[in-house]
Amino acid sequence: MISLLCLCTALQFYAEPVVFRASFETYRRQVQELQDEIAVRERALDSLIAAGKQAAADELELQIAADQELLKTHTEFQQLIDQRGYFYLEFEIEIPYQDLTYREENKQILADIRIVFKLVSTERPDSLTDTLYYRFSIPSFAEAVRQEPTFADQFGLFIPSGRYEYVIEITSGENRDSIRVPYEITAADYGHMSGLLIASRITDDTTGGYFNKGGLKVYPRASKLFNDQNGTLFVYYELYGLDSLDVTATYELLDSTGKVLRRSPQRLPRLIAYQPVNFGISTLGIATGNYQFRVQVSDSAGRADITRSVPIQIERKAHKEASFEGLPYYDEIEYFVSNKKYNEFQQLDANGKALFLKKLWHELDYPTIARRFEEADSLFRAGRTPGHKTDRGRVYVKIGPPDETKKVTMEQKESRPFEHWIYYNGAHFVFVDIWGTHEYTLVWTNDHREKSQPTLYQFLPEEILITISKEKDPTFKDLPEE
Repeated sequence: MISLLCLCTALQFYAEPVVFRASFETYRRQVQELQDEIAVRERALDSLIAAGKQAAADELELQIAADQELLKTHTEFQQLIDQRGYFYLEFEIEIPYQDLTYREENKQILADIRIVFKLVSTERPDSLTDTLYYRFSIPSFAEAVRQEPTFADQFGLFIPSGRYEYVIEITSGENRDSIRVPYEITAADYGHMSGLLIASRITDDTTGGYFNKGGLKVYPRASKLFNDQNGTLFVYYELYGLDSLDVTATYELLDSTGKVLRRSPQRLPRLIAYQPVNFGISTLGIATGNYQFRVQVSDSAGRADITRSVPIQIERKAHKEASFEGLPYYDEIEYFVSNKKYNEFQQLDANGKALFLKKLWHELDYPTIARRFEEADSLFRAGRTPGHKTDRGRVYVKIGPPDETKKVTMEQKESRPFEHWIYYNGAHFVFVDIWGTHEYTLVWTNDHREKSQPTLYQFLPEEILITISKEKDPTFKDLPEE
């Protein structure tokens, strides 16, 4: 049972601001959709009046009036945006899974996240504060170690150009962190091109749902960290007012000396007033380090010659030793060492235990074993006893799931309910529910690492007793002592 589990002593997060103008096009589309919806309702109103359904017509008329009032507000705001040159400031947020605090609820591993955002103008007496709440889940800690998931979010607001300061505070459980950053938006900087949104993946998307931009689903990578699991750097940006037939974008990865390591050109089709653009460039084969990703856009008409760049980090995971310290089950080693070694481990001081565990888990496969612990706790819990502390759970953790299982859940004349686990290496385990409490006891095995209980053979079915009598040597040479 996980009541509150903190995987890290401090919460760290990444926040990347990106400036767009094209979001106004999205806003205009929303206004158009509202206008179309009002037109449909007005036609429906005419039909209701013609059919003499006055009560329904009155109700629909109230809805139309409310929509028209909302349309008026939206239209005025759109005009204000056009007149004052507003921009859409979007923030991409990313939090590594290990920096969150988890709890268990309904067999789910969940982390609650609170984001407090504040934007203050340093030129006008304007400020905005908002609080956002999210819930993040992982399938298991073992899978999380393998997949290294991150929580990603984005939010934004319409603001005019100017100087600002933004504050972002993120809390998960007892962990929290915050940043305070000055930021300036200059209208001339975004006349023809938005900022660069760095992403880990871009796919087609016609649903218009979360992370949707220009008919694409863009998964932000606020950390701008790329490794073997995220080997392709994707970028999304928008071009405005370049209706030229000859526009070229060039994408480059540069090292700290300015040397170009990768260069890829992209010939863009005939552009419209608002043009979303995306591209991907591989980071595989590039050594761990800090780099610059640069985008250059130019057109033959001479109206645009724009260069934008962002820092990125590349990390080759193969060169980094994985550490599982502090994760669940990290110190649950009793099943994997002899009783003597386990007693010696218990006598060590904190530093000695840390060194012992580090060496042992360097030899063992933590993700696989941690997954066995989680599955055992889920499958074999008996009252207040955790699943991995039961006989079945212990065997499951040490050896893994059986290749075959024979179950008899009803008490028979000659035996109690039992489970017979069979492994293809020749090992057998028979667990019996002796007292009818669903607490299965290991009664017989031919694996020398576990002990049989001959005094309980009376509860075994005849077929198992025959198997025991045929066993000449219960010790299997291919199962060495650990």
